[in-house]
Amino acid sequence: MGYNMRYIKTQKTYKASNVFVTIDHEKRRYVAFSYNWWQFVTVYNDKVIFNNHKYSTSTAAQQNKVRTILEGEGVHIDHFVDSRASLTGDWKGCAVSQLIVQINMLRDKIKKKGTRKAKNMEREAMIELYNAKMLEIAAI
Repeated sequence: MGYNMRYIKTQKTYKASNVFVTIDHEKRRYVAFSYNWWQFVTVYNDKVIFNNHKYSTSTAAQQNKVRTILEGEGVHIDHFVDSRASLTGDWKGCAVSQLIVQINMLRDKIKKKGTRKAKNMEREAMIELYNAKMLEIAAI
C-alpha cells in the first residue's frame, strides 16, 4: 500500500526517514520508533499503546504516517497517551504528571476572578476527562 514508507517484508517493517514501524500480527508485536530512540508505539499488558506527544512537526508527521499504517494493517490502538517519555521509559508516570499539570492550570483559571460561568463549566468537564484518563492509564 502507498503509505509513503518502504516495506521490508523479511523484517515486517515499514521504514521512512527517521521512523520505522514493525507489525508482526503472529507475535502481536507492534513497535514504532522515531529517530531510533523515541518509541511511540508498543504493546503493554496486551494492549496497543500509542504515544501522541508531539515533539516537533516532523515527529507529528511520523506519528500520522504510522497511525495510517496501523489502521491499514487492522491494528486496533487500545490507548492513546501523551508522554514526553519514550514508551521504553516511565511513560505512565510522565503521562499522569502531564495530566496533573493540565488539571492544575485549569483549576487556576477557574479560580481567576472574572471568568465566565460557561467557560468554567467547560474547564470542569476537562478536569473530569483528565481524571478519567489518569485512572485509565493506571489501569493499563
